[in-house]
Amino acid sequence: MSTYTINPMTPHGTGAEIRGLDLTQPVDDALRKEVNADFAKHHVLVFRYQKLSAAQFAEAGEKFFGPLL
Repeated sequence: MSTYTINPMTPHGTGAEIRGLDLTQPVDDALRKEVNADFAKHHVLVFRYQKLSAAQFAEAGEKFFGPLL
């Protein structure tokens, strides 16, 4: 079950806005898989209204997509 909403940003499906997901909170495997599937479908995800430091931004990316280089 989704804990967020996703809205396509273009008519052809590239890009989507995600709302209701706090990137500072831990994620479980089900949520990680769901966000990864949305990324594979839309290619670009926009997480609005996040107040993240540089370290939190990097950590959020690693939660879903693995270590950043």
